Amino acid sequence: MKTAIPFVNLRSLARWAGKLATATLVAGLFVVVSDPVLACTVCSGGQEEASRKAFVGTTALLTFLPMVVAGSAIWFFVRRTLAQERQDAEAQIEAGTADTGNVA
Repeated sequence: MKTAIPFVNLRSLARWAGKLATATLVAGLFVVVSDPVLACTVCSGGQEEASRKAFVGTTALLTFLPMVVAGSAIWFFVRRTLAQERQDAEAQIEAGTADTGNVA
């Protein structure tokens, strides 16, 4: 396919225009979204007392939440295991095959 303009590859021109449009869009998003980024305490944007308390509170929450979840899972499995052992012991007693410890 011949182009009207000599020495111009239309495919590379279209690719370059697409990259330029993407870069412009990203730069525009940076300009629009830059205010919420200032809320980051690491960036020294949140120096108010309320944001400091919120940062400490969420830090404590994210520190202790995994421990609470793991502890709850362990507690659940221990209770379930003990209940199952109790049911097995009751079933053995009802069947008359209680383990007395005699080998013979």
